[in-house]
Amino acid sequence: MSRCVLDGSSASNFINSWAKLAKGENLDSYLIPFLDRTLLDSKTLNLPPRFQHHEFSPPPIWEGCSNNSTHLRKNPSFATTMLKFTKKQVEKLKNKANNNENKVRGYTSFEVITGYLWRCVSKVRFEGNWNQPTRLTTLVNCRKKLNPPIPKNYLGNATFPTVTEICSFDDVVNKSFCYVVGKVREAIEKMNDEYVRSGLDYIANQKDMNLLRDKLYNFAKRNGQFGDNPNLYVVGWTNFPFYETDFGWGKPDYLVPGIDNSNGIGKVFIVDEANGDGFLVTVCLQPLHIDALKKLFYEDMEIITSSKL
Repeated sequence: MSRCVLDGSSASNFINSWAKLAKGENLDSYLIPFLDRTLLDSKTLNLPPRFQHHEFSPPPIWEGCSNNSTHLRKNPSFATTMLKFTKKQVEKLKNKANNNENKVRGYTSFEVITGYLWRCVSKVRFEGNWNQPTRLTTLVNCRKKLNPPIPKNYLGNATFPTVTEICSFDDVVNKSFCYVVGKVREAIEKMNDEYVRSGLDYIANQKDMNLLRDKLYNFAKRNGQFGDNPNLYVVGWTNFPFYETDFGWGKPDYLVPGIDNSNGIGKVFIVDEANGDGFLVTVCLQPLHIDALKKLFYEDMEIITSSKL
């Protein structure tokens, strides 16, 4: 799958359309692909962006570790693990985050899961430097963010990267849980029509698209080598109708990412469970961090939800 052609929304609509046609059924109107890509063109070429688009700036790297073989090698090693959030656990995390702040609306499942994972991953990566910078990157579906909104059946990629402000490991690990979840929300909420349009102008004004692509996708590579980084990249494929797909032999039992390794150390996929009881999370990290994460994941959940912080 090419990311420039499909995002999660387009992929789920395509697969469901494919399944219906395979059974000889007619497509519902919301599944008829909308193919007008000009909706995401920069409206005024050569207009400078109105914001500083930090999502396209290089992310933090390990401080004082430029020659550390743990983080810099020509042949990266990686490992993946799958973790589970039950609905009850997510509700506990929501209650913890929501009770500590006065907000217009409560935190979402994605916000608390992402904030919690950022906290856990930073904790297992900690090497003694609490001032180590880190940031979180995620993707925002901008179909409803734009004015006018992009049709639900738009076939293409209407997601846009967003990043938190750069925090320290001390901020993420030792400050209150609602602090780190709040940083996730800030990154998502800034993605309104004006910001996204500015981002489109930023992209349209780039002379070297290969350089822009490298900034976004190959952030872990430098000087021809692979560098593990202190950041987290979270992709949420939730609330999509993948589990409604039926080619004639029944609906899916399981949904997981097919691959989560290429430049993927520090990458997370969040998907719904088939039974609707929670979420499955696939995490790719260096092998030395995987066992620590699996142990910490459930221990810290109890500590956070029962503490007064």
